[in-house]
Amino acid sequence: SDHMDQGYDVGALHYLLKPVNEQKLTRTLDRALEALACRRRTVVFELNGALEQIPADEILYLEALSHTVMLYTSQKSYALRQPMRQLEADLGEGFFRCRSYLVSLRYIRRITRDTVLLENGQSLPLSRKRYEAANRALMGYFREASI
Repeated sequence: SDHMDQGYDVGALHYLLKPVNEQKLTRTLDRALEALACRRRTVVFELNGALEQIPADEILYLEALSHTVMLYTSQKSYALRQPMRQLEADLGEGFFRCRSYLVSLRYIRRITRDTVLLENGQSLPLSRKRYEAANRALMGYFREASI
C-alpha cells in the first residue's frame, strides 16, 4: 500500500494487495482486456484525397500493381497511391512481404514452398527464397500472440 499512489501515476488499472483475491484479479484482467480492445491499432491511408482510418487487424493483404497498391479487407478493397515500402513501414509487425504482396500473418492458414494460403481461401505466390522467412515470421507472430 506504500506504493499505491505511484501505481496510479503510471496509469495502473487497479492495485491488488496480497493475498490476491481471485475474483478481484479476474475483474481486473477483464478490464485490462476491454481497455486493450478499445485501443485497436488503426492505420491512416489517403483514399480519394481524404484520410481514412482502417483497423490493422482487418487488413488481409496488400498487392503492388504498377503505380497503385491494392489493399484488401474481408469486406472491401481500396486503391492506394502510396509506395509499398512506406505502407510496409506503417503497418509494421504482423505483416510479411512475399513478392509484390504484404500479407497479414493473422490470416495465414498455410504456407507451402510457393504459396501462402489465407483463411478466406485466397492463394498468394511465395518465392522459394522467402519460404523459411515466412515460416519464422508466422511462428514468431503466433508465439507473441499467445503470450
